[in-house]
Amino acid sequence: MKIKISLFTLFCFLSIFSFGQEESDVFFKHNLMVKNTQSENRNSARNLTSSLRKRLAKNFIVHPQSYFFLESHIEVGESKKIEAMESYTYTDLTITFQFGNTVNKNYKQWVYEGKGKGSSEYDAVNKGIASFFKSPKGLKILKAELDSYIKSELSENCMSFIEQAGAALNEKEPKKAALVLSVINEKSDCYARKEALEKQIIDQHKIDYCEAEIQKIQVMVNAGQYRQLNSAVYKLLLIPPDAPCAQQALDLSKDIGEKMTRKEGKAYDLLIKYQGMHSNYSYKDWRRIYYEEILK
Repeated sequence: MKIKISLFTLFCFLSIFSFGQEESDVFFKHNLMVKNTQSENRNSARNLTSSLRKRLAKNFIVHPQSYFFLESHIEVGESKKIEAMESYTYTDLTITFQFGNTVNKNYKQWVYEGKGKGSSEYDAVNKGIASFFKSPKGLKILKAELDSYIKSELSENCMSFIEQAGAALNEKEPKKAALVLSVINEKSDCYARKEALEKQIIDQHKIDYCEAEIQKIQVMVNAGQYRQLNSAVYKLLLIPPDAPCAQQALDLSKDIGEKMTRKEGKAYDLLIKYQGMHSNYSYKDWRRIYYEEILK
């Protein structure tokens, strides 16, 4: 049963909406796996990996199972120590980025060259990494190169992704199909084909989830404990307003609201949004709540 739940979570990565925008302003982000940086300097590698995932999350859905990925390698060049009133170390830094995808294995490289200045070579390397994120020739260009690469792949090879997703569904591997589909956004030429395959996934989910999970949520609500009520809220978010058990989900959400002693916090705010969305039978708002609050 855990597999069925995770399939829906994967489906929600298929597209992402900005909560609170007008209907005409709906936008999609590309998703991206940021792999661990490779370098002989492990601390610097961890630093770059962490910073990349955080900063790229503003423009991409950073997810460990995306079919598009970013690899990076730090090469530390010659270091020079300057002795003056204060001692400094200058270090040359080269970061090689490689973009790719696991569907057709087309790759592209982009190289950043910079310098770092610090109290030691270790400090200079980390300062050089920090400069990458501040330099107009650094992160800004990396984002543009990534976006261009993904758009090009989806424009030229969109049907390759659709065909692989369709094959996965035929082989009863909806998880794999969902992951492939998740890279296709509304501007892609084959978006209509993507929607058709998505519908197969979500229609089956509605049936499976209502049969297996709604009773578990009922048990959690009946227990009435704070943690269980909070967990029940997040489980309810997996039930769209057009699901067979939508009315039961709405009734449970009202029970949770009555039992919650603290009428504040993230879970309670989500609960109120969820109730409003169900009452208005707004499928798009349900998706926005899920994407903005859970997958951001």
